[in-house]
Amino acid sequence: TGLKYIVFTCKHHEGFALFDSKVSDFNIMNTPYGKDVLKLLADACHKYGMECHLWMAIMEVGHSKGNYYSDNIAYKKPEWLSLSQNGTPDNPDDFMMIDPANDEAREYLVSFYEYIIRNYDIDCFELDYIRYYSRADLDFGYTQAAFEKFEEQYHYGVTPTYDTKAAYWEDWKKFRMSQVTEMVKAVREMVDRVRPEVLISADVVATVNGATEYNYQDFVTWMENDWIDILHPMAYGRGYGDDIRQQVQIGGD
Repeated sequence: TGLKYIVFTCKHHEGFALFDSKVSDFNIMNTPYGKDVLKLLADACHKYGMECHLWMAIMEVGHSKGNYYSDNIAYKKPEWLSLSQNGTPDNPDDFMMIDPANDEAREYLVSFYEYIIRNYDIDCFELDYIRYYSRADLDFGYTQAAFEKFEEQYHYGVTPTYDTKAAYWEDWKKFRMSQVTEMVKAVREMVDRVRPEVLISADVVATVNGATEYNYQDFVTWMENDWIDILHPMAYGRGYGDDIRQQVQIGGD
């Protein structure tokens, strides 16, 4: 058919894994089906000369109204969740996200991904939801872990609020961008250490300004440092031609 690769959603938004996860019991092996779908698919891809790309929702962890919320990491570790300026993890799209500034959460996620890289013959690891949530005037990242790290780095002596005119605002944005970037860098370093031949791709906000100003996603830095190999701009509609051309120029190929 001419297909060169398949992108497989190996972990649902609710955290349910379609592989034999040793990190979490919330996986397909503990169902009546009981077969490792990821292994079956990866083997089939390579049998027919295709690549197996693995899609993963990085920071997004489902919603509290789901049928299996009690199995979700968001239920077991609520302190890992990113909070809005209103102090809640909820958003209009009805899902929650992990706080990129939480070191414990980051270590857990990277260990989860390392298990996959070590045990499954995949060709590319696709990072999605590798950002903060943003919608209208709803801003995220207002957690104790973030406040403490921000103060340690910038020494403003205040707890950040959603005040775009505050003296600290530009640094508060820069800090949150750095936390997302640290996650990307941590995945890159893990992959290079374990299986350097595996590619890393990332799904990003289609415009540089939208990515950096609202979702704190500095994908230009990721490309310039070769922390990702493939960029997937989320250009869901018309009018992104100039933005895509800019990204192709930055990427160099």
